[in-house]
Amino acid sequence: MVDLDRAKTPPKFGDYAISKLAQVLFTRSLAEKLKGTGVTSYSLHPGSVVTNISATVPRLVQYLAKKIWIDAVVGARTTLYCATSSDVANEMASIMTMLPRMSPVQPIKT
Repeated sequence: MVDLDRAKTPPKFGDYAISKLAQVLFTRSLAEKLKGTGVTSYSLHPGSVVTNISATVPRLVQYLAKKIWIDAVVGARTTLYCATSSDVANEMASIMTMLPRMSPVQPIKT
């Protein structure tokens, strides 16, 4: 059930963690339903990416994030790789993550 009153307040990190867990669980459930159809389902974590959402954090954090996080173009590589590469076609419901040195996407066996 969604608490609409709580939705009016800024999200906390725990909320983000819960949403990522929900994404992984949904991906696994979807993968089971799609088994045998040729359609794949992935949950991905491209790394820490500087986007407009970081505008909601203190300026010092924004400054540091821009120094150590990847930009949105680089962050999109994981999604594009999963969408276009035949290398991961059989990695159904895997969690895909981009390594910090920006090497090719590595599936995490679950």
